[in-house]
Amino acid sequence: MFSSTLVALSNSLGLACLPLSVLALSDDILSTQALFNVPAFGANQGESTQTWNYPPSREAPHNLVFNAIDSVLNSWASKLYRNGHAFFPATIPRGTVLYHGKDAHAQPTGPEWLAFDPEHSYMFSTFSSRSWLLTYEVNDALKMGMFDGSSAAKMDGGSMDLQDMLIWGWTIEENLGSRENERIEQLCQWGEELGLDGFIRLEVSYEIMLCDFTKKLRVVSQSKLTPSNIADVVPQPVPPTFESTSLAENISEGRLPPPGWIGSFRSLPSVITEALLAGQWHTPESRVKVDMSRYVTFLNPKFTSVTTYRKENPSRLGFRIGNATAEEISTFKSDVVTALQAAPDAASGIDWRSISRVIVERFSDRIERLNHTLSRVDDGSINASTAASSARSQLQVMLMPYLLTHAVPSNDSSASPDADIAWAKPIHEMCSTTLIPRLGDDALESEVFLRDSIHGVTKEICRVVTLLWTSAYDIEFQPVPVVESRVSRWGRQVRELMTWLGWASWVRCRPACSDDSFCYLPTWSASPDAELASMEPKCMRWDHS
Repeated sequence: MFSSTLVALSNSLGLACLPLSVLALSDDILSTQALFNVPAFGANQGESTQTWNYPPSREAPHNLVFNAIDSVLNSWASKLYRNGHAFFPATIPRGTVLYHGKDAHAQPTGPEWLAFDPEHSYMFSTFSSRSWLLTYEVNDALKMGMFDGSSAAKMDGGSMDLQDMLIWGWTIEENLGSRENERIEQLCQWGEELGLDGFIRLEVSYEIMLCDFTKKLRVVSQSKLTPSNIADVVPQPVPPTFESTSLAENISEGRLPPPGWIGSFRSLPSVITEALLAGQWHTPESRVKVDMSRYVTFLNPKFTSVTTYRKENPSRLGFRIGNATAEEISTFKSDVVTALQAAPDAASGIDWRSISRVIVERFSDRIERLNHTLSRVDDGSINASTAASSARSQLQVMLMPYLLTHAVPSNDSSASPDADIAWAKPIHEMCSTTLIPRLGDDALESEVFLRDSIHGVTKEICRVVTLLWTSAYDIEFQPVPVVESRVSRWGRQVRELMTWLGWASWVRCRPACSDDSFCYLPTWSASPDAELASMEPKCMRWDHS
C-alpha cells in the first residue's frame, strides 16, 4: 500500500552507496573446473559412477535449496534473493502480539494486513490525519502459509510469481500493487480450502495477510496516535477511488497538530527508517514457527520447465519460476495439499534449519578469511609463500575433526600429494557426512529432498577444501614458482565456491558503516529501481529528522 509515495521518498533517505564485497559473484561458477567430468543430475551418486572430487552438476539445485532453508524468516537473506520459489506451512503461536495501522478506529471486516512490529504498521496509519493503531493478541495459534523471498515486493521481475501462479495460474508483470486486494481475497479463498488462516510475506519486514479478523484474535487496544510530518513530501496523483481523507489530500494540505501539541512531528523518512530497522531486529523472525519438513518448492527437479529456465538464465537475482506450465502449477498445488494434510507424526522431528545454520556458522567466516588471505597476494600485501603458509594452517583448522592419522599420502608414492589424491578420500567423506542426519525408509519425500540438498552443499564445500588440502600438504617444500601457481589456483577455487554458495553472510557494507549509520539492503517501497537492480548494501544514517 502507498508504494508510489514510499518510492518517491527514497532519494531523501541519504543513502551512501558502497561496494558489495570482494566476491566476484559470477554465475559461471564452474568454468574453471573443466578438468572434471560433470555427472548428470539424478544419476546414481555412488562411488561407482562418480568420485568424491567431482563438482556438482550445474542442474543440481542444492545450493539454492540450502539457501532457501537457511534464509527462512531472515529478512536480510530473503531481500537479497527476492524471487521466491517455495511454500512453507507455518504457525503463529498463541500470545503473539500483532499490529494493524489504518486511518479509522473500526476493525477490519474482511481480509487485511497485520505487522509484527508497530513501526511497520505505523507507516500506513501515519499517512492520514487520523492515525490509528490497532493492537491484537493471538488467542489461538494461527495456521499460516508462508512464501519465501521478498514476496510482498510489488515489482516486476518475479518476486510475486509464486502466489500469483497459485491463485491465477499466470504471473502479472505490471501494476502488481493495484491488485493487492484481489490477491488477498483470492489467496484467502484458496487457503480456506486448506484450513489456513492466512499467509506470511516479506515487505520492509514480515507481514501477515489475515483472512478473518473475527477469529483467533483479541483486541488489545485501539489507539489514536500522533501522525508524522509529511507536508513536505511531493504529492502523488490522486486516485479517483480515494476519499476526502485520502493520503494524497493530506500530503498536499499538511497536518494540524492535536490540541495541546507543541513542536514538530517526526519526519516520514524517520518513520520508514525505523520500519526498516524493525525488520532487521529479528533474524530470524522468532514469532513464526515454520514446519521445514513440509517444504514445497519449484526447485524440485520434477518441475522441468523451471529447471530448464534456471540453466538458461543462471543469474541468481534474476531467477524466477514464472515459466512453469499449467500442469506443473497443478502438481505444486497438489504437493501443498499433501504437505498440509500429512499426519503430524509423519515428520522426522529433525530441525533442518538448525542444521543449515550450523554449517554456515562453521564454514562461513573461515572460508571468507581464506579468501581474504589469498586475495592479499593479488593486491601485493603479502607474497605467495606467506599466503600459502597461512592458508595451509587455515585448512588444517577447517578440517581438524576429519584429519585422520591414516589419511596421509603414502611414502611409497612417487606422485605429488595433489596428483594422487586417493589418500584424502576419508577426509572428504567425514567432512561431508558428519553433519547430515539419517532418515528412515518411510521419511517424507520433502525431508529426503532437504537432506540431499544439504548433503550436496557439504559435499561441495568439503570437496573444495579437501582438494586445497591435498595441494597445500607439501607446499612448504615447493619452489617459489610452484607456490605462486598453486596459490593463484586456490584463490580462484575459493572464489568459485563462494559464488556457488552465495551466502548472505558475505554480503555487507564494506567498509563498515560509521557509528551514526547502519547497513541495509535495498528494499522495495523504500529504494529506487537502480538500487533494487544492483542490490548493493548501503549505509543509511540513523537520524532522518
